[in-house]
Amino acid sequence: MNSEILSTCASLGYLEDDKYFKEVDCLDSIKYLIKYLHNDDNNHSVRIQLGESQILQNDLIPLLIHYANDSDLFQTVLRLVVNLTQPTLLCFGGKVPKDTLLHHHFLQIVAYNQGYKEAFGSGGEIWKILSQKVYDVLETEWEDRRPEVGLLVERILILIRNLLHIPPTNEDRDKTSNFSSHDKIIREMHIAEIDSLILYVSGSPTEQEWCLHIIEIICLLLKEQVAETLGKTGKMKSESERQKEGDELLNLRRIEETKKKAVRAKMNPWHSRFGGTFVHRGTKSISDERDLIVHKAVRQCDKVTFDDGKAKLKKARNRRALVQDDVKCRSSLNIRNTLKEFCSRLLDSSYNVLMKAVKDRLSREKAQDHDETYYFWAMSFFLQFNRHCNFRVDLISETLQLETLHYLEMQMVTYFDLMGTDKDEAKAWGKRMHLTLRCYHEFLMTVHTMEQASDTSLKEASKVILNNILYVVEYREIFLTLLRKFDERKQTRGFLKDVVKATHLFLKMFENYCKDNTVVVEKRIRSKKKKKKAKKPMGENNLTEEERALKWGEVQTELREFLQETSQATSEILAADIFDPTSDQTEEEQQRTTVVKIQRYIHAGRCSEAVSMLRVARELWPEKQIFGSPTMTSDEELTSLQEVCLADLTSVAAPQDNEESEEEQESDEEALPPPRSTEVEFNYQDYLKKFADSRIMVQYVRLLKEFDQNDEHVNHCLVKMLHRVGFTLKMYGLLFHVSLFRVFQKVNASVSTKTSKELVTFARWLLSKFHEVAARNPTLFMEMLFWKQSAAEVYDVTEGYGSFSSVQGKSAKVVWADDEVAELTELFHKYKDQDIDTVDGILSDISIDSRSRLQVCKQLVRQGLAQSMAELKKARGTKSVIWREDDVNELKILVEEFKTSSDPIGNILQMMSNKKPRATVINKVLALGLVNDRKELHKKRKTTPRNNKQAEPMHIGGRSDSEDEPSAPSSDEESEVDETVSAERCSSLIRDYCNHGDEECVAWIQTSLKNALEDRSGLNNDETAEPVPLVPVTEDQESALDDRHFKKLLKLLGLQPPDNEQERYWRIPGSMSPIKIEDSISKLKPMTNKRQLMPSSSSESEGEIQPSEKKQRRLVIDDDE
Repeated sequence: MNSEILSTCASLGYLEDDKYFKEVDCLDSIKYLIKYLHNDDNNHSVRIQLGESQILQNDLIPLLIHYANDSDLFQTVLRLVVNLTQPTLLCFGGKVPKDTLLHHHFLQIVAYNQGYKEAFGSGGEIWKILSQKVYDVLETEWEDRRPEVGLLVERILILIRNLLHIPPTNEDRDKTSNFSSHDKIIREMHIAEIDSLILYVSGSPTEQEWCLHIIEIICLLLKEQVAETLGKTGKMKSESERQKEGDELLNLRRIEETKKKAVRAKMNPWHSRFGGTFVHRGTKSISDERDLIVHKAVRQCDKVTFDDGKAKLKKARNRRALVQDDVKCRSSLNIRNTLKEFCSRLLDSSYNVLMKAVKDRLSREKAQDHDETYYFWAMSFFLQFNRHCNFRVDLISETLQLETLHYLEMQMVTYFDLMGTDKDEAKAWGKRMHLTLRCYHEFLMTVHTMEQASDTSLKEASKVILNNILYVVEYREIFLTLLRKFDERKQTRGFLKDVVKATHLFLKMFENYCKDNTVVVEKRIRSKKKKKKAKKPMGENNLTEEERALKWGEVQTELREFLQETSQATSEILAADIFDPTSDQTEEEQQRTTVVKIQRYIHAGRCSEAVSMLRVARELWPEKQIFGSPTMTSDEELTSLQEVCLADLTSVAAPQDNEESEEEQESDEEALPPPRSTEVEFNYQDYLKKFADSRIMVQYVRLLKEFDQNDEHVNHCLVKMLHRVGFTLKMYGLLFHVSLFRVFQKVNASVSTKTSKELVTFARWLLSKFHEVAARNPTLFMEMLFWKQSAAEVYDVTEGYGSFSSVQGKSAKVVWADDEVAELTELFHKYKDQDIDTVDGILSDISIDSRSRLQVCKQLVRQGLAQSMAELKKARGTKSVIWREDDVNELKILVEEFKTSSDPIGNILQMMSNKKPRATVINKVLALGLVNDRKELHKKRKTTPRNNKQAEPMHIGGRSDSEDEPSAPSSDEESEVDETVSAERCSSLIRDYCNHGDEECVAWIQTSLKNALEDRSGLNNDETAEPVPLVPVTEDQESALDDRHFKKLLKLLGLQPPDNEQERYWRIPGSMSPIKIEDSISKLKPMTNKRQLMPSSSSESEGEIQPSEKKQRRLVIDDDE
């Protein structure tokens, strides 16, 4: 012991004849003791020494009683008492020490604090003095109070908090007396009328600065009470309640008698060797195949197991289930009546005011950390107390708002996240989340009570609140998350029970509400996060000559149509997008960049942007005519675009790619767009299916294992959920698990009355379903060892494997037979060392043509022939060179059809369903002997010179490529080709419109032409006909005039589109001669000699034309043009 501390304690004073006399230097000694406590070491030796000397019981309390009028001494002694009685956890940094020595000191300080609590519980005079001190301060107006007076009230409140925070002693837990130490404190506070002062401070608007201390005192005052029991105190018990209590007593007596009987059965005066030696028939021993030998008495051989004598498997400390440590003591009737009166007065006078003030402090972050836990505890307690004691909604209106529910949900999510990140304090975060869950449950229970009330206004209010609860996604999904993510290492079984009860109540209210109303709920649509694609190197992104030719063949028709329809640049490309005078690039570099962009637009199939950029660039730089002359025709523009598409711009595009890659490195990914919300009609069955999850069923079965320890309501909630999954959803296959069947086995052997009839009935029904399915599926006995992870697995187990795929219309799982695996292995070894792609070679020779590349790659990895899928990945830029039988037959048909056309190989490449490189196709055609010379597949060129003026070709940097341009056909040959092509295109377009049900629009054009022909037949040669507008009458005709292909048909017939803004309709030109009109009418007549794409040997009939065939014919006609 420290001699200085002993001498200081001795110099405080002495007690004589129930009167305490202080020493002269008593005030200074008290200050020295405070200084010693402030400079205490890590072992808290000063605090322990003061506790051993019982300075608080012998000196400090007498000083407070006998020298209450000495203001300085009273303030100083009160300061020391508050320091001595502070919670033990605060002395050790908020954690229970794990070190042996420190833990011993921790327990010593706890014992000393319990002694302090006993001292205050047995001294009633000190409480009267403290009450009078607080009363004197509260009588003074707030403006007239001195700062030290407010500090005095705060220290008294903290002292009360410290005393109520001290844990109960072992005698209190064992209930050796009628009054525990906590009950004594409550009794003395009530006698001194401190509870009335607490009620006044909590409801006074001018005393809100102490609201956090007040709510903490209230929570600690009621911490050992049950709200339901406290609310029913003093009420006459009904016959059913008395019967329930009697059944519980009988149940406890029956369980105790069963245990005693089992102990007596094991008692035997003889050693086990003298009890007899028996052979247990049917049970094989571990050592050999003979029957098991048992050295037990006959009456103990009914249950023989190999588990006898085995050491129980121990779990690591960090993996053990968390044990709940809530202390609930049943106080005497007088104490319960006192507390009930206190709670009723609090609800009537100050509950709403206090909760509002505390919520304001918490929202403005004026409170200390974790003070919201007292707010949650008080909310859950008083909501439950109000339900069982004269239910009134107006008394709890402050905590019965949607804002409060939103705050609970946000805090629950926050605690859940911190429980996963702050693993050292995971248990503490789990306890705080348990408090918020209780508030959430009591909130729903209050709404449910309002729903069942006889008052119509309460029912309507409950419907409004319930509708808002069901509308928000987070309020509906919170229970699913809590059940799926339950962790017994961080959360107690009490938490799981509360989740189960809250889920049961929510589903019950939801189901009843959906029966009477059409529920519209909020649905969140999360936008997918767009990631920027990595920029490929130019060596990989560069296209070969054959690939550029293929790209041109794909976009040629669309470019021609777009050039014919639009004569001006669209608003998609602006001049500022092409030329920037403030850029570091020179004008020539920006011109080259523009050419590269035009080529990329063409390769990407963005024809409108490519044409618009070409025309805008031509307007920007007309003097050099790099992008053509302003008087270019659409055909000359098409030729320029062809040159750009086929040009090799690798050297020009390389610097541009480097700049773009640098910009992409600066910006990582695009920001995730906020989720969008939409309203949908809610389906209760679909929501219920979310609970048919193995992760949720595991938690229900874990809790059902303790059926004899659960109350009846918890067991009812568990069975009801299993009934919903098995009976309502018809997913009883999900419940076929050995852990649940073991619970049923224990239920059958239990003598407890808590094995309710509904649990036994459900067990029998589920076992009957199990026997039915086991008769059809013998593997069910193995399946019951594993939880099913999806509805498909459950359906396959109960209805047969593969049945879910057939019902859903999905293809069954790919199965490889032994001979197929052997063939795959042989082909792999055949092609793995060759120059071609290994998988392509396998696909070309495999017997089953339906195998895809992905299936083959997966099977190779599964057989160990390849290490991973990346090893079998095809190199970038390579095309498929697999020639199957269908590809060869298609190639023969296409060569036979197009070998006489103007561009045989171009049409063949365009019409092939499985695209292949140009050189590969040419080599295959020569290998099959379909042509004699390679030149027969080349494009035919006309040698007749042009009659019209040739436009200056496009070039880069001023270089001209006019020497390499092919000569165009003559005007006479063009007119003959145009007439043939026009007739073919008209017939193709008419046939398409007729097949799609658009005969009326074609007939309308034909009728209009006939009427115009009749009007112009009677005109003289010198008379000029007026243009005839085509005015649509029906909606189909209006929509047809907006169709691009229908406009193309009108152009081919010679009709004139609107020239300016004043003209709205297409017209039959006045210059159109009757002969031309008759020719157009003849084109619109049904075609008798139809052009056939496929030969007569095809499987389709001549009268039936498939949509894909129509598309192919149209492409062929457009390409021939």
